Amino acid sequence: MEPMAYTRGRCTNFDYCLLADSRRDVEVLVGQEFACPECGKPLAAPPVSGDEHRWAVIAMIGLGAVTLLSGALYLGMRLGESAYRRVNVTLPQAPPPTVASMPQLAIATTAPPPLVPPSVLMRVAGSADMASLVSALAAAYLSQSGDSHVQAAEGPRPGMTTISGQRGDNREEILVTRSSATDGFQVLAGGGADMVMSARRLLPEEQDALRPSLGDMEAPSAEHVVALDALAVVVNPANMLGALRLDQVRAVFGGAIRDWSAIGGSGGSIHPYAVRTVSELHARFSALAMAGGDFGANTNGVADAANVAAAVAGDPHGIGVVDLPHIGTLRALAIAAPGYEAVPPTNKLAAQIGDYPMTYPLYLYNSAAPDAISQRFLAFAMSPEGQGIVAQAGLVSPSMPPDTVAVSPVASERLKRFIAGARRLPIAFHFLPNSNDLDLNGQHDLDHLADLLKANNITGERLILAGFSDNHQGPNASQLLAKRRADAVAALFALHGLTPLRVAGFGAELPVADNGSEEGRARNRRVEVYLLP
Repeated sequence: MEPMAYTRGRCTNFDYCLLADSRRDVEVLVGQEFACPECGKPLAAPPVSGDEHRWAVIAMIGLGAVTLLSGALYLGMRLGESAYRRVNVTLPQAPPPTVASMPQLAIATTAPPPLVPPSVLMRVAGSADMASLVSALAAAYLSQSGDSHVQAAEGPRPGMTTISGQRGDNREEILVTRSSATDGFQVLAGGGADMVMSARRLLPEEQDALRPSLGDMEAPSAEHVVALDALAVVVNPANMLGALRLDQVRAVFGGAIRDWSAIGGSGGSIHPYAVRTVSELHARFSALAMAGGDFGANTNGVADAANVAAAVAGDPHGIGVVDLPHIGTLRALAIAAPGYEAVPPTNKLAAQIGDYPMTYPLYLYNSAAPDAISQRFLAFAMSPEGQGIVAQAGLVSPSMPPDTVAVSPVASERLKRFIAGARRLPIAFHFLPNSNDLDLNGQHDLDHLADLLKANNITGERLILAGFSDNHQGPNASQLLAKRRADAVAALFALHGLTPLRVAGFGAELPVADNGSEEGRARNRRVEVYLLP
């Protein structure tokens, strides 16, 4: 039997193929397709090796030897001539350098480490809006893992950032490629990425494409909400407008409303600014605020959220749409969805429980095995340290405990004693008139708040509930009704396994709105939630 013949090649599909990144030769049986067995890309001829390599080295050594010999002969001749001409001349000699002036060279006790390509730990691709956050998380992860000299640099391809660190003699890299979620899922399906960053859930057709090789991408082990972002409607700091209804936002950016006086402003032409090009921010605003519609002809199109913010900052009549990290010093308007009170986008609890109408999650989709680097990276991203980086990026953590607000200084002594040592959560449950039933938002808010508290290991023993009413009943009736409402909320919390420590009613004291209007009375019919340390 004749021995089988092989030919050698190398894969050049760098960053997307482990064989290419290893720079190793691949042996392919003669007669078979000359392609990489890992990624299927055509192989290239390897660098000169074997006898050809040896002969090339020998030739170079020979050429160098001839050059050195010729140089030595020439130098000897010149030195001889010089000595002949200057035989009676004494040249001044410089004093020998002192020890202090000698450069102190470090002497290596071992051979220098071999020059090897960096190890690619993980490849992340997808939404450009998430690239900065993921890059910051990657740098912190490498530092926490023990790497030194962690740095970020533009990668070898457009849109790629390389986050690298030094571990011993090896350089480690995490590659983050910013484009779009659609591109990210396509690259993941082709094996060119280990993780996708997306500002939306994956689409059914993307799930179908990924399922045969990667399984259920909506399973808890694959789909992770790493942060919450929101669209913010911002105006110039000189503009005193405070809030808009969602339908008014649609009318302003759709072109139906063009003067500030129509929405409670001081008058003058409205100058809308938005990202009108095909982008994820554009798509989200169309879906969340424009009911699927597009901007009006009077909306000024700019390149990105940073340019929207700059345009509004320089235009007293400007109004724009940005995401949370780009609000800066601009005034972010509170937005009221149908049936809801107006809520500012900067209210973290409102974002966490879904009360702000233009909140959206930021996802990481993972394809690797449970023990892979991506799983360890995800664990870090969801840890308190990782979620601290989320907050530093101007985003909202989906899992951190909500902020609290100071207790009103005009509270009665009885109320102060009741809530001593606790701080109020920035949420209140409201009720229908003359009823213990929560209003339209109440049940939804309570379910989300209970889930959030449990996710942060906050038990019922840390909760205090204080009920309040409007002033349409006498003092005794108001206090009784307020207590019944607080008891009703406590019972709903108990269904979630959270039994509050203390519950009481405080009647019509400490109103938060004018009892002269139905809207004000509805705001005063409430149960406040306090949290003990």
